[in-house]
Amino acid sequence: MTTIKSGHVKIEEQRPVSHKKASREVKDKSDEIKDKVLKGSEEKEPFLANMEKLRSVREKTSHENVPPAMAFIRSFDKNLGIKEPFLQEKYDLMKTDPHVFYRAIPALFYHDLKNDFAGISKLLDRTAPEVTIDGDAHLRNFGTIKGVDKSVCWGLNDFDQAESGSPEWDLERMAVSAVLTGRLAGIDRDDISNTIEHIGKKYFHTIRKIASGNIDPHPAFLAKDEAEGKIEGLIKDREKISQKDFLKDYKKLNKNDVPVFIHSEELIPVSSAMKQKITKALSDYEKTIGETPRMKRPLQVYDIAEKLRSGGSSYGLPRYYTLVANADPNKEPLILEVKLLFESGIKDETGDLKLGDAKTVAEDQRAMQQNMGNPVTGYCTIDGYSYLVREYEREKKSTPLEDFTGAVDLNVLAKQAAEVLAFAHGRTKTDARKIDGWVKDDEDKAIANLKEFAFAYADKVQSDYNAFKKTF
Repeated sequence: MTTIKSGHVKIEEQRPVSHKKASREVKDKSDEIKDKVLKGSEEKEPFLANMEKLRSVREKTSHENVPPAMAFIRSFDKNLGIKEPFLQEKYDLMKTDPHVFYRAIPALFYHDLKNDFAGISKLLDRTAPEVTIDGDAHLRNFGTIKGVDKSVCWGLNDFDQAESGSPEWDLERMAVSAVLTGRLAGIDRDDISNTIEHIGKKYFHTIRKIASGNIDPHPAFLAKDEAEGKIEGLIKDREKISQKDFLKDYKKLNKNDVPVFIHSEELIPVSSAMKQKITKALSDYEKTIGETPRMKRPLQVYDIAEKLRSGGSSYGLPRYYTLVANADPNKEPLILEVKLLFESGIKDETGDLKLGDAKTVAEDQRAMQQNMGNPVTGYCTIDGYSYLVREYEREKKSTPLEDFTGAVDLNVLAKQAAEVLAFAHGRTKTDARKIDGWVKDDEDKAIANLKEFAFAYADKVQSDYNAFKKTF
């Protein structure tokens, strides 16, 4: 065991935990690949000023010289078609720490669930029911959002990987996130294990309450009076921001007093042809949404720009900001984000952009939020590719995990995230009863298996992260 630096604390590097049912042949092959990687990393890669040339060199590297996870990432991003310098920028961000790496490639998680971790990913011997799940329920995908009646709430705030699937997968993705977060904060193993205990108990107890009728199905977020500790503080902080203050770095008036974007290195003009395509697509988008009290209908588009350098797993993919009129002409305009989506890792692990399904994402988000979230969320198609359309909200902010530095903080965060996750999965009493009927009296067993999976997979993430830094 060695100690490495990651982020602002030291963490102990664990040897990756072998799958408990893996054959000796698979382990020997893994060790052989690992030895090749370590040997190859001793040679210094020459500096290449041309980023496209660097990418070409990467693609020509034999897959025999990289671990399977690195080959998976290389293939996935190649299919996404992310261009330089954005691909290297994405990789540099992924080198920040193991948790950033983990959140940037959800497709690898689902690939592993179907392969090396297929056995220990089952929390019980019986098959879990299929319900609507978030698909990427790590702790940074919880944060503040626009809630009911324009209020600021806290809950799931990213649904890009939403699909039908096993509730185990969201629980496991959250539990691994808790382990990685705890390790980065220097929290010891027993306290992290206790956090996972809190996740499991809060989740299953909330599901049981919905299933039994003790509480009604609830949108996948918490109002300020339902939140605790630092979560309540996050909501209060976002409440202080006005739309005018939020837009000051994005909007100005042109010589005709029409609102337009302020261009920068990250917000750039689009061609007239692209403006026409997006404007036409937004006309179709309007057919996918209901009433929007804050947004003028039909849409009045003031300006369109391309937004660079945004996202985690989607970093480097096309994304556009559209400045549109408020329903109240005396109030500030809104920004619509038009974002290219790739298919959820639950259904596809290739990165084929033609498989993207923003319609499912938008409809699943509405379902998990009980149709009480932001009503402008919808979808459209541009050049045959699926785009999610949503408001770029002043209320939205991911939970700053670096502020949750102690075991008590992490427990408070994890319990509230688990409650929200139960609301998302138990969006109807029928779904809650399916999950409760699956668990039955085996809650303790499921939680014990959740712990085993979380620590084992977090070790695998650490190993992949170390290899990623050497490979890319």
